[in-house]
Amino acid sequence: MRVLMSILAMYRYDETLFDGLQVPEGLDKEGLINELCMQLAELNTIISNPDVMKLAITEWSKTKAAIWQHLFETTQYEYNPIWNKDGTYTETETRNLKSEANANALNQVTGYNSETMRDAERTKSEGSGTDTGTITRERREQGNIGVTTTQQMIKEEREIADWSLYQLIIDDFKQRFCIMVY
Repeated sequence: MRVLMSILAMYRYDETLFDGLQVPEGLDKEGLINELCMQLAELNTIISNPDVMKLAITEWSKTKAAIWQHLFETTQYEYNPIWNKDGTYTETETRNLKSEANANALNQVTGYNSETMRDAERTKSEGSGTDTGTITRERREQGNIGVTTTQQMIKEEREIADWSLYQLIIDDFKQRFCIMVY
């Protein structure tokens, strides 16, 4: 006959049961273990030998550690939850322009009793110039671009706030090690 044990019973028998459990840095390992034992106290485990269970927990958490670390990092992002646009744009324009201008102006007049035009004023202008340099423009755009309403983004943020990495790990553990019969 096989002896069935809960994870809580095994942990009380061997307090080093979770020593090999790898969790993301920044996650409260002791709090996770306590919550795991509380939630799964009524379920028996598929492994009833504490030494084998200790090894299984260590190896299982090794395979999950990178995933959990990445998920943990997603909880550390800093952002404004009702903005879907936040960025800085930099434009650089380098100019090297040369210009030259020549202009001749002739003003002619005629007397009231003559049909022949006579020069009244003659103007001649010449000039040149250069424009060199770099122009850099920087602008920051933030806010809602209007594709998603602010209310929709608030609703999605509430769903994120309700998500727990602790619960995900506990659910993974339950699926892997517990007999799902009450």
